[in-house]
Amino acid sequence: MSGSDHPSPPDFARNALAEPWNLLTVSGLATSAAAANPERLFLRDCASREDWDGNLPRQLSFADFHREAEFFAGQLETLGIVAGDRALILMPNVAEAAITIVGCLMAGITPAIAPVEENIDTLRAACERISAAAIITTGRLEELRPAEIARQIAARAISVRLVAAFGHKLPDGVISLDGWSEQDLDANPNRPVRRQEAEGLITFSFHAKAVLAHIRTEAQVFADALAVATRHKLGREQNLVSTMHATGSAAFAAGLLMPLFQGTTIDLVGPFTAARLRNALRRAGEKPALLAPASFLPLLRESLLREKGLAGLGSLVAVMRPGMELVEAASEFPFPVVPVFDLNERAIVAPEAMPMGLADLMGSHQHPMEAVLTEDQPYLMISEGDDGVARAFGFAASDVVARAGAVSEAA
Repeated sequence: MSGSDHPSPPDFARNALAEPWNLLTVSGLATSAAAANPERLFLRDCASREDWDGNLPRQLSFADFHREAEFFAGQLETLGIVAGDRALILMPNVAEAAITIVGCLMAGITPAIAPVEENIDTLRAACERISAAAIITTGRLEELRPAEIARQIAARAISVRLVAAFGHKLPDGVISLDGWSEQDLDANPNRPVRRQEAEGLITFSFHAKAVLAHIRTEAQVFADALAVATRHKLGREQNLVSTMHATGSAAFAAGLLMPLFQGTTIDLVGPFTAARLRNALRRAGEKPALLAPASFLPLLRESLLREKGLAGLGSLVAVMRPGMELVEAASEFPFPVVPVFDLNERAIVAPEAMPMGLADLMGSHQHPMEAVLTEDQPYLMISEGDDGVARAFGFAASDVVARAGAVSEAA
């Protein structure tokens, strides 16, 4: 299925931010960041990466990252994936994950990010929800073999035309993305100009046996990132240590777009262990920020009491989900804790104060940067349904795909 066969999400007045923010696109941001900070370190892999995926850790400057993302976009185009297609991305917390997401958008392909650890039937359902034309993954993640999982998904999903992967010892039928040169590329010289109303990101939520796809425009992902950046004023010299690979909208906004926009360095932590986190914090410089799920708060609190290595944190961005009432744990940290509340991918909200629970998030939320939205666009309204599940409406709410080819208003 080509990109033109996808039904267009309905227009809920979420197609563009106010001027001058309406000019922002992910592709344009990567280009401008590379021009402004070409030699500055942007992305650094987990130091022990070779132990759990077999590849040496990478360090990329802003210019390196832009060049790698452009190259990956050319690889997709050479392999027949075109603007308007969608790609399911199954990647751990490595440099290639960010390269893949941004490279897809440069080529006009919508990245759909899902946890590589999910079971194969769930991932196949996710692939079918969005009629993915490609699956991009890696060869190994500890004991998992994501490329083999992707190959099995593709064998049962008729929309998939390509399975490609980074890494070594890939199974038959999976195209290697390593070892290419510029001469191998047949990139599209006439890529469509990216605009904010275009699809910018697809994420997934999982409820019992149901898999929902959540579609956001580029305007929406920038609104999210600017909201988080306003609540968490990450300093240019303050590194961001990320324990979260970008499989959700909150991690994408806080862990990739925010530092790309602010010109800061990201230190990645691979599959989580306390030792890997300590190592990343030590090399991240003075008072780094940490991006982590709120479920880590008790562990971090205990570690702070025992280990001097964690005492140098400058701030924490905690990604929370409904039911996580962790205010007491957060209040005991000797640095700011900024909550980013993820409403099961229906929307994310960065409240001004730590919520006591879901009830504190009900009602209308204004964007913390008043000039970002036009006057007639409500940013986010949250209500509780009869089933106790949060409903989200307004500019920041995603469009929801409950089955292949059916797009419904965010709810």
